[in-house]
Amino acid sequence: MLQSSVAAITILASVLAIAFLVAPEPQMVASAVKQAREQFSLSATAVSVNESVGAVLFAHERGASFGPSRHQSARPMMVSDALPITRAAASAMLEGEGPTHSGMQRVYISAGDGGFHEAQVRVDEVEGEGTSLVVLDATGQRFMSWFVPSGSCCQAGEGPPWTFWKYRGSDQVAGRWADVIEARDEEKHRVARWWVDPGSGLVLWSERYGADGAPTIMSGFKDIQIGKAHLAQDHVQLVSMNPVSSTGSKGWCTGLPQCPASLAGLPLVTHASSSSVRGERSMRLFYSDGFRSVSVVWSEGQLPGAKPIQDHAAGFPDVAVWQVGDGIVSVASNGSPEMLQEASSQLPGEQLWDPSVLERIGRGLSRLAGIN
Repeated sequence: MLQSSVAAITILASVLAIAFLVAPEPQMVASAVKQAREQFSLSATAVSVNESVGAVLFAHERGASFGPSRHQSARPMMVSDALPITRAAASAMLEGEGPTHSGMQRVYISAGDGGFHEAQVRVDEVEGEGTSLVVLDATGQRFMSWFVPSGSCCQAGEGPPWTFWKYRGSDQVAGRWADVIEARDEEKHRVARWWVDPGSGLVLWSERYGADGAPTIMSGFKDIQIGKAHLAQDHVQLVSMNPVSSTGSKGWCTGLPQCPASLAGLPLVTHASSSSVRGERSMRLFYSDGFRSVSVVWSEGQLPGAKPIQDHAAGFPDVAVWQVGDGIVSVASNGSPEMLQEASSQLPGEQLWDPSVLERIGRGLSRLAGIN
C-alpha cells in the first residue's frame, strides 16, 4: 500500500512538473495597432456604419495600393446660409434605410502627409437583403469584395453633443439634387457634413473634419442608379457579429471580467467571440450612436516589452492598446481623443503577464488535456 501511494505521488509530481514546463506563453503580438484598426473597420462595416469607408480602411490595412497621395479640398457647395434643425430631424434624415440602388463611390483617406489616397468602391444594395461592396485598387482591379447583410446599426440615444444645421437651397451630387446637413461641436466648429437625396433618403456624400476644419475622410457617389442593384451569387461575408439582444445568453462575454452595456456614453451595438485553431480566445465589442464609434477587442497575447501603446493618425481611428494579464485590450475610436481616453478608463487597467506557479500548472494541464 505504501509503495502504491509513493508511486502515485511520484506520478502526480511528474505530471505537475511537466505541466509547469509545457505551460503555453501568450503569443507575442507585434502589430497590435494595425489589428485594432482592422477590427474597427470590420465591425463598423458589419453594422453598416459608413460601410464603404470601413471597407477601404480595412483594405488599406491589408495592403491595398490606392496610388500616390494628392491634395483634395472639401466639397464646394451651391447653397446659402444654414438654419438650425433639431437632432430628431437630423437623425430622421440620416438614419433611414435607403432603397435599392447601385453606383460607384469615391473614398478619400488620409495619407498622413496632408494629402489623400483615393479609392473606388462599387456599391450594390438591395433593400431588405444587404449590400455588396467591391473595393478597387489603383489599377481599377478588384482588391476585395464584401457582403453586408441588412440591419439597423444603433439604438436611439442622446448622441454626440453636436448641433445640427440645414443649408438653404440644394446642391448636386452624382447628378441628383441633395439637401446639405451640417453638424457642429460645442465650440461651433463643423465636424461633419452630409449630402442627402430628399427623394430616396440616401446619403450621397459625407465628410468628416478635424479640429482645424480640414477634411479627414470624404466619401460618396460619383454615379448612382436608384431602384437597380445586383448582388453577386458568390459574395462573402467577412465577419459575422451578434446582435446586442443575445447578450443575455450564458458565457457570451469572454476574457474580460465584464462586457459593459455602454462605454464612453455609447451603447453596445454588436459583439462576437471566437477561438483560433490554436485555441487562443478573443472578444469583440462595438459601441456606436451612428456618428461616433468605439471598438474594443480582448485577445490572448503579449505586447513586446509589455508597454502600452497609443497611436493617432489623421483620418484613421485613434488606438490605445495595453496588457491585461494573459491578454491584450485594444480600443479604437473615430471620436475625439477624449472619447478614447474615457472608453479606456472604463475597461480593466494595465496588468503585466506574471502568472503564479499554480496558474502555470493550470495552463500546462489544459494543454496536456488538449484544451488549448
